This record gives sequence, structure tokens and C-alpha cells, in this order.
Amino acid sequence: MTCIGIDLAWSPRNPTGGAVIVGNATGGVLLDTATLGSNAEIIAYIEKHAATGPALVAVDAPLRVPNLT
Repeated sequence: MTCIGIDLAWSPRNPTGGAVIVGNATGGVLLDTATLGSNAEIIAYIEKHAATGPALVAVDAPLRVPNLT
């Protein structure tokens, strides 16, 4: 199974992080990491790595930004 992690940035001034792990019940291998900018880049990254079969996508996103920097 492919697991894709996306760590969204608080603002467009900061990059978003992406990581892909491919594995099975006995373990996994880090396949890729990336620094992503636009929403289009994030979607393309997910589509690229989810194209070969089932994928789990986990997104870490701020729900509230207390310091609007």
C-alpha cells in the first residue's frame, strides 16, 4: 500500500511538505519526500504517487492560526 503524507503550511510564504511510504504488513520504505508550493503542486504530487493503486492520504493542516504572520 502507498501512504502519502501532506503537511500543509500555514501560509503561502512557507512550503508544504510531502512524503510517500510504500509498504505492507511487514514494513515500509520511504519512497519520496518533497517541498511543495501551490495547491496544483500538492494535487499533482498526490495524483502521481496514488496512480498505481490504492493509497492512503493523510493531511496535517492547521485548523486555527493564532499568530497571523
